[in-house]
Amino acid sequence: LKQPYGIVGQPGGALLVADYQSNAILRLDPVHGGAAIFARIPRPRDLRPAANGTLLVSSGRNVYELDPRTRALRVGVRAASRLEGVAPAPDGGVYVTEFSANRVSLIERSGAVRALASVSRPGPIAPDGAGRLLVGSLGGTISRVDPITGRVTRVWPR
Repeated sequence: LKQPYGIVGQPGGALLVADYQSNAILRLDPVHGGAAIFARIPRPRDLRPAANGTLLVSSGRNVYELDPRTRALRVGVRAASRLEGVAPAPDGGVYVTEFSANRVSLIERSGAVRALASVSRPGPIAPDGAGRLLVGSLGGTISRVDPITGRVTRVWPR
């Protein structure tokens, strides 16, 4: 494990970790102490489960879909700038944070990219359970983004 970013728990306690410097998704077994390459992906940043059972992985300008059962990998969608965070959207699209563009965007299933909000140096992204998005910034803040209105509200620090 060299530079972990996204982490997803699996049944039985295993962890899948997007390890940027290893150019791989690693499977870690904290119970028995094993580690192995689960899938090779160039410089993965974030890792999130999607509603269809696949895992979304941000890497460069791509969002990959990784099937955890077969380990099949395909490029799902592509953005115009480098991606950091990734999260599934309710309609099958993908929310992403574009670090160099300082924005949160929705990549629709058609591949169309729609900017939702401006956020300085955005990093991880996650749904908040109420239809909005939580976005961490590499500047040490957490903001809430409304994907409908684009309104950004600082959550931390107040």
